[in-house]
Amino acid sequence: MNRNIAFAFALAAVAAGAAFGQEAKKVPIKAVVMRRSGGFVYQPLPEWSKVVSLIDRTGDGREALEAFRREMEEDLRIPSVMGAATNAAFTVELVKDGKLTVDLTDGKAVVPAGKTDEETQARLWKAMFALFSANAGLSAKMNFKSQEGMVIGRRAMEAANISPVRRTTYKVACEEGWAPPPTNEYQRAIWDAAKAAATNAPAATPPAK
Repeated sequence: MNRNIAFAFALAAVAAGAAFGQEAKKVPIKAVVMRRSGGFVYQPLPEWSKVVSLIDRTGDGREALEAFRREMEEDLRIPSVMGAATNAAFTVELVKDGKLTVDLTDGKAVVPAGKTDEETQARLWKAMFALFSANAGLSAKMNFKSQEGMVIGRRAMEAANISPVRRTTYKVACEEGWAPPPTNEYQRAIWDAAKAAATNAPAATPPAK
């Protein structure tokens, strides 16, 4: 599992900062990846993995929680779901007012919405840092997005049985055999090529006795 988590965090760094030569300067990276490899897809989590549950108690905070969920997933590879989850390792509830409270025993944080989106996001991250850090037995003052913070994230995910979200290209997913059905012409071409390659692959040579 350590190897999978290390790979996931490394892939996040590569995907965020890699350049695709001169072509990437003219065309958005997502468009280049789509044309070359069918775009990015997320591999389904293993059955044993737990997640972070995000619950809106304000009635109008879903958008803020969705932004928080996407950032956790894309930047740190932390899987989360909107609403209650039976396989939740941690639960974060967004409420209208009150004090930010973190119950380390139950793995639950109650976060009051801020006056601005930025304030709300900062409070959500503060609660998440506290939950993860305590679970890993480390200080909650570390920023996950620093190098040392990445260590906290990996330790906390291991301790909580959370498998990192794995993002890879559609081409790799086809080669590994778990790709979802294609949704565009680029993915269709890759899908068909992968099926043809599997059909025409030579039979495995039995081991010598």
